Amino acid sequence: MSAFCSGVATAGATLFLFDAGATLITCTDTTTILSKPIASAGTIRNLNVKVQSAGVGAGSGVMTLQKGGVDTTVTCTVGVGTTCSDTTHSFTVVAGDLIGLKMVTVGGETIANVRASWEKE
Repeated sequence: MSAFCSGVATAGATLFLFDAGATLITCTDTTTILSKPIASAGTIRNLNVKVQSAGVGAGSGVMTLQKGGVDTTVTCTVGVGTTCSDTTHSFTVVAGDLIGLKMVTVGGETIANVRASWEKE
C-alpha cells in the first residue's frame, strides 16, 4: 500500500496522505476521511517514507499510520533527512478497516514531495 503528496507541506499542521491513483495530491490536505479500506485481514508493517526535500528540524514530518482514524504504533520521523522507516512495529487489520497516513509538520516546514509505502501481510 502507499500514499503520497507533492509540493511543500503546510507548516505547523496535521496533514493526511493517500493514494489517489493518477491524481496529484498536494501536501496540504487536512481531510481525515480519505483513508483506504482494507480488502482482507492481515498485519500492517514496514512503513518506509522518502521525501524529496528534507524537513526544517528534528521534529519535521512525523509520519504515523492510522487505523480507523486512530494512531497506531507504526510511526517514524523524517526530521532533517530524506527518509525514515519503522520496521519494528505492526498492527492487525480485518476487512473493511480504514488505513491512512498522518503527517505532522512544524513551523517553517520545508519537507516536500512525500512518498510512503507499507506492507500488508
